[in-house]
Amino acid sequence: MKTILDALGIEIVEVSNGKVVATMPVHNATKQPFGQLHGGASVVLAETVASVGSWNLLDMERVREL
Repeated sequence: MKTILDALGIEIVEVSNGKVVATMPVHNATKQPFGQLHGGASVVLAETVASVGSWNLLDMERVREL
């Protein structure tokens, strides 16, 4: 299954307690028509890092109880 991470080339480099590091290349898929990094691609990167970080902080034992 392909995700938006695949489409934009986002790679999760590090996940630890309170820290997520990810990279995203600036290439045709992440540029606006004028050649600059697309703001929407930046938001996808930010939301991805926030989601991965939040998921990593969940207490999975409590989640299973819900």
